[in-house]
This record gives sequence, structure tokens and C-alpha cells, in this order.
Amino acid sequence: MKLIYLANIRLPTEKAHGYQIMQTCAEFARQGVDVTLVVPERKNITLQGADAFAYYGIKQKFPIVRLPVVDWVGKWRTVVGPLGFWIETWTFANAAKNYLRKNISDWVYSRDELVLKLIGKLRRPVAVELHALPTAKYQPVLSRSKIIVVISRAISEALALQGVDRGKIVVAPDAVQVESFGALPSREECRKIVSLDAKRKIVVYAGHLYPWKGAYTLVEASAHLPPEWVTVLVGGTADDQAKLHAFARRQNVSQVKMVGHHPRQRVPYYLGAADVLVIPNSGKTDRSRLYTSPLKLFEYLVAGRPIVASDLPSIREIVSEREVIFVKPDDPKDLARGIREAGELDQTARVGAAKILARQHTWENRAKVIIGSLEAVA
Repeated sequence: MKLIYLANIRLPTEKAHGYQIMQTCAEFARQGVDVTLVVPERKNITLQGADAFAYYGIKQKFPIVRLPVVDWVGKWRTVVGPLGFWIETWTFANAAKNYLRKNISDWVYSRDELVLKLIGKLRRPVAVELHALPTAKYQPVLSRSKIIVVISRAISEALALQGVDRGKIVVAPDAVQVESFGALPSREECRKIVSLDAKRKIVVYAGHLYPWKGAYTLVEASAHLPPEWVTVLVGGTADDQAKLHAFARRQNVSQVKMVGHHPRQRVPYYLGAADVLVIPNSGKTDRSRLYTSPLKLFEYLVAGRPIVASDLPSIREIVSEREVIFVKPDDPKDLARGIREAGELDQTARVGAAKILARQHTWENRAKVIIGSLEAVA
């Protein structure tokens, strides 16, 4: 089976979707799919010249084609504003359409509904992967797609209520590369590697610092922890770090350490350095409450550390009280309560159950589900 994956992204990128797309393509290739990843030729100032496979630590190679676009999204963004995104997207869709005319494939696969809408009808099957519930303007894309891959059951149910044929919906949550965590050194060694205090109790959050992901609630919760605790946040753009720093100062919270963005290969050491790992997602948006499938959740499961998570349907789709301690979303005091419980009481049973569950959610298993669906339609 030959598959062309269209992705309107900078590659590599600090954002999680780049890693998720690369892992998906790598596993497709490993399982025998002739996959080509097609992306725009865009500059990433902070990662300029970085090799995507090396950056994400992916050994399985596959072709990556870069199409020329008008790239005003980067350094010209402050001048042209949102117009830059629309111009870049339109030129990528146009270039992709021309590329598809010249290159035969059994499938076109993408998680960019806007690009598929701009390309229009294609004389071959299309599979779209959804990471949120699309708006009504993308109904034509859903109608034309032979397979719709969704990352949560909530998206599946919402689509079905909109009249989408359940028979073409495939639920495939995100996943984890178990091998990345298989040889983690001890907590003490991990702390040496990432330069964290060996004497403190450490709670770690790894991911972007958007409000809907609960980063601000976590900062507030830190004020309710005993003095020996420190909260370490791994990730986030420079702008988002600055905003969260300012918030922490206004809240008079000093037990917070932001270490910024790190390559994927280094993140497991931060997780291994933790006493507790947290997923403090907000319950104030449907995206967070219902539709998300956090990559960090699957990585936390295999990291071998106690997990505290917001009690939300999107999280409960994957885990239960057997694997994590649930807390009320958007409640700093209850989040601090959960962190203390995870760090002060024996969590051996939960950690063991989490590791077992993680092995069900590998990139290999996820790809098998998607490939099986594509082959059934073909």
C-alpha cells in the first residue's frame, strides 16, 4: 500500500504534533506501508538545519518531500498577522495538489482539514485524522473521506450525532514509544543528568503551557505544597514561559522552576527525575474535557512514577483509579492534595498497573488499527 501523508507543519517543530506525525509515519513504514511525508519548505529559526529523524530520535526512515510555499508565518508574523498563515496554507495546498497530480498513491492521509478542503476532490481515497471536533465548514472534507481517524471516543460520538457514518470512524488514541523509557536510570541519576536538586521532592509537568492544559492551575497548586516540594515545568515557548513567570510572581509562588523546551530524547530523564507526574488539564473547554488524547499521559504511564490527573472524560477514556490519582479540574488545592498523596503514600500498585496499560498503547498497536482500516476499505 502506498500512502502520501500531507502535513502543513514546520519540520522539525517544538510542538507535539510534529513528533506525533513522525511517529505515525515511521510506524506505517515499519509495518510495510510505502509512506511519503509531504510538508512545506518552511524555516524554523530555533531548529534551523536540524534533521527531523535525529531530532525526534526516530530510527525508521521514510521519504520526506518539502514543497515550496510563501512562508510569512515565521519572522514576518508580527507584520502580516493571520494573513501570513492563510497565504502559507493556500500555497501549500496548491503545491500539494500539483504534487498529487504527478504522484500516484493508494491513499492520501492528513490531519489538516483546512488543507484537504482547499485541495478539494481527489481521485483516490482520503483518510483524515481528527484531534478535535471540526466545525461545520469542514463537513465536505468528512463526507469525502473514506476513513476518519479520531483520537477519542468523544469525537467519534459527536461525529455520529452529526450524521457521520460510524462505519468509517476509527478510534485510535495517541501512543508511546515504550523503548524510550525502558532503560531509564534511577531517580537520582536522572536528576544528575537534568541538573535537578537531589534533596527536594519534585513534581514534573511536561508539555505546553497553555491555560487549557492547566499550567496556571499547577502554579497555583504549588503554593499549597510543603516547602520541600518544587514544581518543574518542561516545555513551552519563550512567550508562554514569560507569561507564566509573570503569573507566578503575581501569585507570590516561588516553588516553580521552568526549564523550557528540550529535545524529545531528553524529556524521559525529567520524567524519571520526578517524585510525581501531573496532568492538570482544565475542564473549562470541550477540547480539554472531552476531545484531547495527551501524549504526555502515555509517556507518564511507562515512566514508572506516580501520576496525578484531572478527573475528565478525556483522561478517563485511557486510565482509571487503578493507574492514577484523580483530582478536581481547575482546583489548585485539590491538585496539591493529590500531589501530596502521590508523593507521600505507597503508589507501587498504581505504578505497576500504569506500566502494564502503557504496553497496550504503543505506536505499533495504533498503526495496526489504522492500517487494518485502510486495507479493509481498499
